Amino acid sequence: MTWAEEVLEAHNDKRRLHCSPPLKWDGQLAAYALQEAERLAKLPATSPADGFIAGEPDADLNVFVSSGSQQKPAHKLMHHWYDEQLPYYNWDSPGPSVMSSPGVTTPGSVRDFVNVIWKATTKVGVAHSNDLKVYVAVYETTDTTAKAPGDYEKNVLRKSYTCQDDSGSKPKTDDSDAPEKWKQEVVNEHNRKRALHCSPKLVWSQELYESAKKAADAMQASGVLFHNNTSGASGQYGQNIFEHSSTTSLVGPIVSWYDEVDKYDFNSPGLKDEAGHFTQLVWKDTKRVGMAASSNGKYVVANYYPAGNVNSRKAFEENVLPMGCNKKDPKDYDDYKPSPKKRKTSSGCGPCAGYIG
Repeated sequence: MTWAEEVLEAHNDKRRLHCSPPLKWDGQLAAYALQEAERLAKLPATSPADGFIAGEPDADLNVFVSSGSQQKPAHKLMHHWYDEQLPYYNWDSPGPSVMSSPGVTTPGSVRDFVNVIWKATTKVGVAHSNDLKVYVAVYETTDTTAKAPGDYEKNVLRKSYTCQDDSGSKPKTDDSDAPEKWKQEVVNEHNRKRALHCSPKLVWSQELYESAKKAADAMQASGVLFHNNTSGASGQYGQNIFEHSSTTSLVGPIVSWYDEVDKYDFNSPGLKDEAGHFTQLVWKDTKRVGMAASSNGKYVVANYYPAGNVNSRKAFEENVLPMGCNKKDPKDYDDYKPSPKKRKTSSGCGPCAGYIG
């Protein structure tokens, strides 16, 4: 996967969490982004970015200035543009002001966060200066006018599992078997993340799904996040668990688990409590996955077999590889083939805590 493909996927990972449709890459916008990155790279470090491209009034942009000398990974850009600004967005009064403390807003910018998830945005192009110091993303929306206060409520949506599926109805969470759409998205999202670390594709396991469903429902019954149902006919499972105070998108738990990559030191391989979800997710020797949500959607469990996070340095060296090793076309990651058999719609989701491997 090229750097540009990784950046596009990272954008769409965040957008899915807010029910925003995926962006498409635009070469012309990428050319504008490169032009702006080179211009900004020549300015003094204290010079602010303009926030728009001359001659392109319908294009917004994000800028990041790096102190390093290596190409910034896509998830690092998302950390600066999305993760750092998300907590300061004022959901109770949608608009461009930031919330400096609970209930208090001050003039400021959450522009980067807003640009990433703005629902009406359709295209993006990203580039960096030749010296790898300045990174620019240029966004194009369906509306050529500037963002007005009244536009925020319909274009910046909370993290939610209220996005409708293709049939126009919300997925349920009480069927004995997962719907094909759920299986497809779980497997494909796992495999997109694993491909970044040269790990082979996972396949869906009904056994792991059923045990994950029992685990999620047990947590709902107790109201506590805890590991359970971690073994079955195949043997011992690895397990990632997730909790949220309200329901969230289907891929939200997987994205949250993977984002722990920032806390893992590839130069010192080994079990890290703060990165255990990530290492289990990409564990190279794991072959199967089953993921389920509790009936209320608050608790989500993914079971894996064979289990990852085998506590030895050699195991981590062999099973948790750094990014940059895979050159496959990203289309190759989505290979789950839904059954033509018609099923009932069922699903649920619920950031999180807990892994076992």
